[in-house]
Amino acid sequence: MKTLKQKILISSSLFFFILYLCLTITIQREMTQTTLPLNKAATEQLVNSKSNEINSWMSERLSELSLLASTASRLDLATDDFFLETRDLEKRQPNIYDSIRLVSTNGVSKSWIAPDFTIRDRLYYKKLIQSDAPYTVSNVLDSKESKHRIVIILYPLPRPTSQQINYIAASVSTAQIENLTDELTIYDGVGELLSAEKTKNKPITSVDKLAKTEIVSFVKEIPLLPNWQLNYTVEKKELLQNGRHLQKLLIIVGCLVFAVFLIFLLFILNAFVAPITSLSKSIHKIQQGEASTRAIVYKNDEIGLLTQQFNNMLDSLEHSQKSQSYAQIRLIQEQVKPHFLYNTLDTIQWLADAGETETVSEIITALSDYFRLGLNNGSDWATLQEEQQHVASYLKIQETRYEKHINVQYHLAEETKELLVPHFLLQPLVENALYHGIRPLAEKGQKIIIDSTLTDDALLIHVKNTGKLPTKEKVKAMNNYYQQNIKEEDQSGFGLYSISYRLQLAFNPSNATLSFSISDAFFIVTITIPKGVLKI
Repeated sequence: MKTLKQKILISSSLFFFILYLCLTITIQREMTQTTLPLNKAATEQLVNSKSNEINSWMSERLSELSLLASTASRLDLATDDFFLETRDLEKRQPNIYDSIRLVSTNGVSKSWIAPDFTIRDRLYYKKLIQSDAPYTVSNVLDSKESKHRIVIILYPLPRPTSQQINYIAASVSTAQIENLTDELTIYDGVGELLSAEKTKNKPITSVDKLAKTEIVSFVKEIPLLPNWQLNYTVEKKELLQNGRHLQKLLIIVGCLVFAVFLIFLLFILNAFVAPITSLSKSIHKIQQGEASTRAIVYKNDEIGLLTQQFNNMLDSLEHSQKSQSYAQIRLIQEQVKPHFLYNTLDTIQWLADAGETETVSEIITALSDYFRLGLNNGSDWATLQEEQQHVASYLKIQETRYEKHINVQYHLAEETKELLVPHFLLQPLVENALYHGIRPLAEKGQKIIIDSTLTDDALLIHVKNTGKLPTKEKVKAMNNYYQQNIKEEDQSGFGLYSISYRLQLAFNPSNATLSFSISDAFFIVTITIPKGVLKI
C-alpha cells in the first residue's frame, strides 16, 4: 500500500523534476556560465585599478611626511623652524593638507596659529604608541577649521627633536580620494572608501530591504591605508543586464509551472478535505461537551491512522478520567473509614470510663492530627515530613486501640524532609504493614522503620516491617505485577494500587517505581523517584 505521503512525494517530484530540468538547462548555460562571471571579472579589475590609484596617492603623502620627518630629526629643527617647513608643504599642496600640527612626546598637539590640545585619548594616537605600525590613519573626521571631511595621518619622527617634538599630525582632505572612488561609473553602481568603523560587518553580498534587490559588493584593501578599503556596490541585476531576455523566459516558464502546480494542488487537496473536515467536526463536538463523539475513519492512510489514534486517545483519556475519579473517591473513603472512626471513638469512650484522661487527650489529639494532615488543605502534594507526621498520628491511635507496643523508627535524611511527594503516600504502606505483617502475630515489640535517602540519581523511600512475611514467590509476583504500566485494583490491595496509580499520574510510569523485597527479617517496600522529576 502506497501511503498518502508517498503518493504526494512521487507525483510532486516527477512534475517538478521535469520542469526544473528544462528551466535549468535553458537559463544556467547563459547566465551562470557566461554573463555573470565575465561582468564580475571586469568590475573587479576596475575596482583593483582604482585601489592602486588611491594607494599611489597615499604613497605620495607618506613620502612627503617621511621627508619632512627625517629632515626635522636630522637637523634637530627648533619648533618654530619646524613649523616653517610644515607651512611650506601646506602651501605647495593647498588642496590636500588642511593643516599640519606637531605632537610632543607626551601627546600635546601644537600649531603655529591655533591653541595646543592633547591627543592622548585619540584612538589613532593610542594605536600608534601601542603597536609597531610605521604610522596610523584616523577615521573620517569633520574639520572645524575648513568645514570639510579629513583624516589625520600621525607620522613619527625617526627620533624626537631636542624640543621633544616626536610626531607629525597631518590633516589630509578626503576630497581627492572621494573623487577617485566616484569615478567608478561602470554600470549603475556606487563607489566609496570605507574605514574600519564602517567595514566591520559589511557583507560582500546583501539585500536592499527597501528596493528588495540583491546587492553585490566588490571590496579591495588599500595597503597604505590600514583598515580601509575601497568598496563598489552594484545591483546584481545590473551585472546580468545582457541576459534580461532570459528573465522574460523565466517569467513565462514560472507562470506555466504555477498553473500546473495549482491544478495538481487542487487535486491533492480534494483527497484531504473529507477526512480532515470530519476530524475537525469531531473536535468541535468534543469542545461542546459531547465526550462520546468519535471521528469517522475514511481511508487506510496517514490521515486515517491519525483519526484512529485520535479516537484511541479519547478512549484512553475517558478511561483515565474515570479511573482517576474512582481512585480519588476510594482514597477519601479509605481516609474516613467508618469502622476506623467508630472504633477510635469507642476506644476514647472506654478510656474515659476508666479515668485515663491523659490518654484520652492524647488519642483525641492524634485523631485530630490524622484528619487535619489527611485533608492537607485540598492539596495533592505534601512534604515528606508531613507524610511522616500523618503516619505518626495514625500509629498512635492504633497502638492505643490494640494495646500493642510497636517499635516505630523514622530515619528521614535532612535533605529529603522538604521534598514534595504525592499526598497520602506512606500511610497505606504502614497500614499494610500493620494489618498483614504485625497484627497476625501475637508477639509484641514488632518494628516498623521508615527511612529516606537522596542519592545522586533519585529519592529512595523505604517502609520496612517485621512480623508475618510474604513468601519469596509472592514477592516476585508482586514485583512483576507492579512493573506493568496498567494495573487493575481487583488484582491488588487498594492501598498499593492507589500508590502505584498516583505515582504514574504524578511522574509517568517509566519514572517513579514501586518495588518489594525481604531482608534480615524485614519486608521492605521501596519507592524510587528520579531526581529529575522531583518537586522541590
